[in-house]
Order: sequence, then C-alpha cells, then structure tokens
Amino acid sequence: MLGKLLKYDFRALSRVMLPLQGGVILASIMGILLIKFAIMSLSSTSNYTSQPLEELLSAISLVFALLTIAMVFASYWVTLLLVGRHYYQSLLRDEGYLTLTLPVPVSSHLLSKTLAGSAWLFVNAIIIGLATVTLLFVSFSDTGLLSYINFGSLSDLAHDASTLPAMMTLFEVLCYGVVAILAAALQIYVALTVGAVIAKTHKVLAGIGIYVAISVVMQIVTSLLAFILAYFVFNASPSFYSVSQFPWVYETQKLVLPGLIVLSAVSVASYFYSRYLLRTKLNLD
Repeated sequence: MLGKLLKYDFRALSRVMLPLQGGVILASIMGILLIKFAIMSLSSTSNYTSQPLEELLSAISLVFALLTIAMVFASYWVTLLLVGRHYYQSLLRDEGYLTLTLPVPVSSHLLSKTLAGSAWLFVNAIIIGLATVTLLFVSFSDTGLLSYINFGSLSDLAHDASTLPAMMTLFEVLCYGVVAILAAALQIYVALTVGAVIAKTHKVLAGIGIYVAISVVMQIVTSLLAFILAYFVFNASPSFYSVSQFPWVYETQKLVLPGLIVLSAVSVASYFYSRYLLRTKLNLD
C-alpha cells in the first residue's frame, strides 16, 4: 500500500514540479549565458575607448543575469511551499476526509508524502548546485581567476581528502544534506498540522508562523551546540581528528556535526508529533 501511496503523491507533485524545475533549468541556462555575455563585453572594452552602447548592454545583461540567478535560488522556497501545499490539501482540507478514512495507517500517508516531497526537494537542490558550479566556472574562467589556483595545493587537498578522517567528515556532510532535505519536508508538515489544529481561521498563516518559529529555535540550538562542541569537546581533545594535520576537517566538523544532530532530532520529533496530531487531534470541521 505504501508503494501505491508514494506513486500517487509523486505523480500529484509532478504536475506542478516538472514545469517548475524545467523553468529553473531554463532560467539557469539563461542566467549563465547572460553573465558570460556581460563578462565578454566588459573584457573587450578598452580602458581608453568609450563604448557606451556596449557597456550599457553589458550592464543590462549583468542585472538580468543576477535577477535570474536569484530566481533560481528562490526556487527552493517555491518547491518547499508546493510540497507543503500538497500535504495541506491532501490531509488537512476537504480531501483529508477521504484520505484519512482509507484503510491505511496514518504513518503510511505521512511517510509517503515525506518521501515524495523530499525527492523533489532533492531534485531542486541538485539543479541549484549544478547551476552554481557552472556559474562559478564560467565567471572564473572568463576573468582568468583559474590561473591563480595552485594545482599543487589541489593535489595535496585531494590527498588529504582520501584519508579516513576526511572521508568521515565528507560522509557527515553527505548525511547532513540528506537529513536537511528530510527535515525541511517534515518541518513544514508539522508546522501546517499544528496550525490546522490550533487555529480556527487563517490556518495556513498560522502554519507559516510556526514554521518560522521552529527555524529560529533550530538556529539558536544549533549555534549553542556548535559552541559547546567546539570549546568543550573538540578543544579538549585536539588529537581527535589530527587537527594540526587536517585543520579544514576539524573546522568543517565543528559546523556539520551540531547541525546534523539538531536536524536529526527535529526530523524524528516532527514525524512522530505530526503522526500524533493527525491521529488524535485533527478536526476537519
């Protein structure tokens, strides 16, 4: 039954996600081409020759490119809102009467929507990441910044990255990314569910307010945990990951590990609390 629910949720989200993510890809290509045109125009302009038309076109291209890139990054929030919208309409509005009366556990509905929503958030994250890497490569290569990279240092960095401490840290970073996506979906789910339970009117606005409050609390807790680990755990054991030999591993772990702990705790708590509310407190009248 979980497979059928997952197939339904993924198809329902695909109706809005495919046009959105396709638009993000097109916007990324457009932004990269515009920035490339602006860089080429600026590099071809002589310091002693006035070319107002070319400079104007270059400036306009750069402005439109930056706006396009901003839209690409904003697509994450649009994707998250659409994931939350599907959850809200499926379980917390009129459709919830039919959905919750099916002979399927509430946990299956919640798990299906979490997996489907997280899958599209993951797709969006990959698109944004590829667009960012491509943009940086285009910008750096056209301005000659690649010539300043010390490839000897890069080989040393690659050698360090192949060591066990570095591999463990990279694994933690990967886990952080996966858990962050799951936490994002579950966080918007629990916020909307709490808003639907406690608010008589403006339930969506209440859910958004709760989501913002959860995000703020998460940032505070993560910062405090990072401080505690950095000054009372890592510094007390300087040989924990051979800090003198791999300082970048040490610094990365000080940031990743607290976030991973907080996100994991929030994900588990959000899932079980959402399930509890859907089972016992939800009133669709």
